[in-house]
Amino acid sequence: MATANQCYTRLIAFGARCWNAFTANKPTDLWRLSRETSADLPLMQTSIVRMLKELPWTSNGLSLTEQLALDIINKDGPIRMARVFHFIMTESEPLPFLGDIMFLSAIRPFWVNDINALTVLSRDVTKPPMLRELLEINGIGKELINGRRNWLELNARNKTLERWVGGIRITPGRANWYWSPEDAKPVLR
Repeated sequence: MATANQCYTRLIAFGARCWNAFTANKPTDLWRLSRETSADLPLMQTSIVRMLKELPWTSNGLSLTEQLALDIINKDGPIRMARVFHFIMTESEPLPFLGDIMFLSAIRPFWVNDINALTVLSRDVTKPPMLRELLEINGIGKELINGRRNWLELNARNKTLERWVGGIRITPGRANWYWSPEDAKPVLR
């Protein structure tokens, strides 16, 4: 039987492996950690898989959060971001983790860039950020959620859309790590 110190040592070692994999510039070690059958922190593995789903998906270049938001706006729009956030946190998100302003920051590029997936129907700058814009999905947004367009390819020249998933840099117009729902793992393309 393992002593308490041995258990703590194993947990700390596993946590260190997770941190090193999380901060790496490729997701392969994270994905391998999520597949281990005898991990000391099994809930961590579920969280790792959810985080990997924030990589752009091979089907449309959107993260899972972006897909969930566009789906809600498509079904329930016109709508304000506060309502979209409510639906995501209470109905759609498998592992809620985002705060409202972090969520807004992730979705705002869909209506503030040259190529937009959302249309602003009205704006009231006197309201709090999550209530300012009334949004609806446009044709590009519908093509994205139906897998007929890829967000990163559409915005290949827009370097302002660069983002990070842990230590993995996602930049339009170059090779990126994607989440493949068909293979249930990250792929480079």
